[in-house]
This record gives sequence, structure tokens and C-alpha cells, in this order.
Amino acid sequence: MAMNLNQEKDPVARFMQDNRHEVPDDGFTERVMQQLPRRYERIALTLRVVGVVLAVVLFVALGGVEVTTGYCKNIYHSLLTGDWDNTQLHSLLFLITGLTVAGICNLSMQEE
Repeated sequence: MAMNLNQEKDPVARFMQDNRHEVPDDGFTERVMQQLPRRYERIALTLRVVGVVLAVVLFVALGGVEVTTGYCKNIYHSLLTGDWDNTQLHSLLFLITGLTVAGICNLSMQEE
């Protein structure tokens, strides 16, 4: 029975193959392919902007400004008094080190 199905499809496949012709697209496919990354870039940019705005709103709403100013005042006071055992100074050092490493990695991975 499988042989009969294959034999029935052969004339149709042969007809399609015999009457096949290319349709000129005048660069349509290339234009479509060039538009695809632009759409992706717009979506990615929109998501980044929404994320940054949301992060700023949450930072302000949850009291991040007050915490950050208090943290900076404490570090400034510790630097002026020479209190090198302050744990906030240590966390600041780790933060600066981490941001430096992340920046160097980001620069080294950028496409040229």
C-alpha cells in the first residue's frame, strides 16, 4: 500500500518540478532581511528604557536616595577621621573594584 501512495504522489511532484520557475523579487528579500535587525534593536532599546525608568522609580519610592546620602555621609566622615576599619569603606572598595572589572570586561568584549 505504501508503494501505491508513493506512485500517486510522483506525478504531482514531477509536474511541480517540471513547471517550476523562479520569481524575480527585485531585492525584496534583501530589504526585508535588512529591516529585521532594526525592529529587534528598537524592541531592545524600548525594554532598556522601560527597565531604567522602572529602576529609578523604585529606587526613589523605596527610599534609596536617603539611604545613599546617609551612606555617602558616613564614608566621607570615615575618610576625614581616618576610620579605616569602617565596613562601609570596605564595601565601597569592593564596589569600585567590581565596577572596574565589569567595565574592562565590557570594553574587551565590544565589537569593533
